[in-house]
Amino acid sequence: MAFHDDIEPLKQSALAELKAAPDLAALEQSKGAWIGPNGKFTALMKQLGTLPKNEKPAAGKLINAAKVELEAALASRREELELAARCRKNRLISRCPAAAACPANCIPSRKSPRILSVRSARSALLSPTAGD
Repeated sequence: MAFHDDIEPLKQSALAELKAAPDLAALEQSKGAWIGPNGKFTALMKQLGTLPKNEKPAAGKLINAAKVELEAALASRREELELAARCRKNRLISRCPAAAACPANCIPSRKSPRILSVRSARSALLSPTAGD
């Protein structure tokens, strides 16, 4: 039963590492370390053959469920990092009191004339005629 007990702590470590990745390169490196061809969860799948026949299905399901969760976390973090990179590229800033209102935790700089101010953007989004 020790094999089953190893899966959850490994999954939590992997989730923490994926969430902490500072950039796309680090995220890809973490992905390879955990769910890549030589990753830890791939190694666990290879170890299934050493388990007794009656434990294999349950262990396989646990590993697959963990991999699905890791892939979802990976996709989410990749999206966050790509959005943050686009924000930096478009001269958006991240240190502003209104930053929490923005999806990427950043707001437009005043140097960019094509982007509305936060107040006017909020007004436009919250007005009853915004969706018309």
